[in-house]
Amino acid sequence: MTNITRIREGDTTELHVNGVESWDDFESLAKYLQNAFNATIIEQVDGVCTRTWRFRISGEEITLKHHDELGNYFICNVPESELVSQIMCDLDRRLDSP
Repeated sequence: MTNITRIREGDTTELHVNGVESWDDFESLAKYLQNAFNATIIEQVDGVCTRTWRFRISGEEITLKHHDELGNYFICNVPESELVSQIMCDLDRRLDSP
């Protein structure tokens, strides 16, 4: 099974993280962005069933979202973002490690 599902619609790319889908996993993914990519949180919105945190990484914005029915996923509005590819490859590799 693939750890990351990439969905592209127009200029928006979503990376859904399979197997890391709980509310508690959200903060682990946020810390992952901060530690692995030196991400800075620029906005945090925590609701009842959803969480949305926006990060800035090297001048680019990445949103980490949690939805109780969809799990955890990243959103980027930059078409063909190299950063999205780096996150996807790195996170997939880390999730495959024992």
